[in-house]
Amino acid sequence: PRLSVLLPVYNAMPYLPIAVRDMLKQRLADDAPLELLVAFDGGDDGSLAFLLALVAALGDGRARDEVCTPPPPISSAAPSNPALLQPLRASEAADHPSFAAAAADAPRPAPLEPPSVAEVAAACRPEHSLRVLRYADGANRGQGAAMSLALSRARGALVAQMESDDERARDDAFARMVAALDAHPDWDGVSCAVELVGWERPGMAAYVAWQNSLVTP
Repeated sequence: PRLSVLLPVYNAMPYLPIAVRDMLKQRLADDAPLELLVAFDGGDDGSLAFLLALVAALGDGRARDEVCTPPPPISSAAPSNPALLQPLRASEAADHPSFAAAAADAPRPAPLEPPSVAEVAAACRPEHSLRVLRYADGANRGQGAAMSLALSRARGALVAQMESDDERARDDAFARMVAALDAHPDWDGVSCAVELVGWERPGMAAYVAWQNSLVTP
């Protein structure tokens, strides 16, 4: 494949079908193939059922369900990374405390109606492939472990990363980024401007504004 896209997944419904659809509809230059590696990291919200149904809908040759051997358990010794010894400032599922009060007042969007398995399969370009990677025990090991699993199985000349609650409305998004890398062989990577969709919380709006300001070395 010209490009391997790594997509870690943990309780990602109802956003996951949109993210997968937007990856599989990308058109690369010269219709080069793309492989989407979805690393399922546990959860019980129907993410795995959607992924396996999509594998079945796409069929052999276009999609695979790959059950992987779990890694050895992490040593019980104290971590060498000092950041891991610090207490969390807030729950992993919560906004940063400095935005918590403002987020409570931000209106939530209406419930999302994701595309169906059939609609996602129909959007998939014929040159692309889907690989669902999962451990047999179904344990939640964290986003870093899921990313490492996907990266270990990637075959593409280039690697991209996608979040399970992101959209890429333009079907030439990755083609434009690949072209930028081809035009600048001294670059190590490339990203793009973003906009906020969904729940427009003040904390996320500040993050998006900061990310879009990073346009020079």
